Amino acid sequence: MSTYTNQEGKTVELSAIIRQDVFSITDADGETAAECTVEKRNGVYWVKNLWVKSAYRGHRLASELLRAVGLAYTNEVLYLWVQAYAGQPKTDEELTKMYANFGYKPTETPGVLRRSYVNQA
Repeated sequence: MSTYTNQEGKTVELSAIIRQDVFSITDADGETAAECTVEKRNGVYWVKNLWVKSAYRGHRLASELLRAVGLAYTNEVLYLWVQAYAGQPKTDEELTKMYANFGYKPTETPGVLRRSYVNQA
C-alpha cells in the first residue's frame, strides 16, 4: 500500500484516493480486443481509456463496454472526457453523440460529459 503526506502533514493511503476497475473484451485467442477503466479519484468516478483494437472496430465493442460500465455503476454518477485519439475514425462530436446513447450529457466544462445515477426505486 502506497502512502503520501498531504499539505496538512497527514499521511494518506493512495488506495483511498484512487480506485480503478478494468473492463475488457477478449477475442477467441485471449487477446484484448477492447478495454476501458473506471477510476475513482477523490470520490468522483471517471470512465477512462476506452479503446477498441483496429481489427474489431465497427463491431459495437465500445458500446458493450459502456453498457457493462453502466450496469456495474448503476447507482453512481460517472464522468468522462471526450477525446478522439490521433488517427482514430471518430471525431469528438461523433463520440459525444455515441456517449449520449448511454446517458452522458455535456457539463459546463468543455469536453467533459456526465451520466447521472439511475434511480432503482
